[in-house]
Amino acid sequence: MSDRELRAPDTDQTQLSLFQSSPSPLPLSAYLASALTGLNEQERENIFSISELISEICSKQDIALFEPRKSTDPVLHSNVLSSDVYTNDKSHVLESDLLIHLCHHPSTGSGEELEFARSALLPIILVAPDKVKVSRMVLGIPSLLMEVNYRSFDDLQSKLENVLFDIRPLLEERKLSFTNYKVNVVGQKILEIRQTQNLTRAEVAKASHKMTERRIAEIESKSDLESNPSLVELREIATILKTTVSEIVEPNFVQQVYIQLKAWTEGREAARTTVSEDDHKKLLRALLHRIADNIK
Repeated sequence: MSDRELRAPDTDQTQLSLFQSSPSPLPLSAYLASALTGLNEQERENIFSISELISEICSKQDIALFEPRKSTDPVLHSNVLSSDVYTNDKSHVLESDLLIHLCHHPSTGSGEELEFARSALLPIILVAPDKVKVSRMVLGIPSLLMEVNYRSFDDLQSKLENVLFDIRPLLEERKLSFTNYKVNVVGQKILEIRQTQNLTRAEVAKASHKMTERRIAEIESKSDLESNPSLVELREIATILKTTVSEIVEPNFVQQVYIQLKAWTEGREAARTTVSEDDHKKLLRALLHRIADNIK
């Protein structure tokens, strides 16, 4: 056999590139919110059928779907404590990259889940039959909302597949950018300041009259993304601990204060920081008070 017979024919490089493997998609997760309490048997069967279909659609697009009905269903898991239902479901919402809400029946529980999603900047897909009128309260959520109104299961499958395909780049971008929030900066700082002042969680809760000891423990022990304290909560804690929100949320707060103090004693202007002028004055006062308190 000649060399000419052994040589492979020339192949267009552009055509070859079409068959090269592409990078695997970033694994994503979604939370399925729906009414579960107070449904009759037929309504439950319908919700479960839709849930199974959505789970299949998500699976085909490398999205792991969490379904509360499989762990905290009020009928099948009635032994689960209410406090555990709240904690577990909230945790799963905040750990997800997307919330899919079934708008078929009014539900206080799924309303809570929608608020968790909104406060965490989680994209929301509203799924509803064409004939169902969705609450204006839900439609008015100031978040990234997408609506999927369907006539049949086939229609639902087609429309949801398209929406998931279209928003995937956005979900991946959010997942990557929110990775930094999966550490506990805020909670650890609150714990550190509280212990420095020899205060217990119970004492902080008692001084607050608004926050519970359980909520304070959650903020101190969980990641910033999972505990997701509100600005009102942070201000309340900062007031009780005689500090500022800046000290609580700024990772390199101590370093910034020392830079400011060093510049002040040397009679020069410090480099620009993320701490506002008003907070800067409060921080200096707080620091001087702490120094005075430690002088024997």
